[in-house]
Amino acid sequence: MSQDESSCSLTRGQQRWLEHLRVYEAQGCSLKHCALDHHLSVQAAYAAKGELKRRGAWPAPPSSSAPLTWSLCR
Repeated sequence: MSQDESSCSLTRGQQRWLEHLRVYEAQGCSLKHCALDHHLSVQAAYAAKGELKRRGAWPAPPSSSAPLTWSLCR
């Protein structure tokens, strides 16, 4: 199932989180930092990301043993 197909079965809240995650990724910042900057719950952001991954709406991280690094939003 493609991202577009899977996003059709998402709730309105899940679609909003998906949009937030796309913005965060485009900004190149960590989920925690961007959630805090936008006055969103960090715990809810990680929970939403996990649910989106489970549904196949968010891509899995690259299969690499090297940790991912992110730049700050600011």
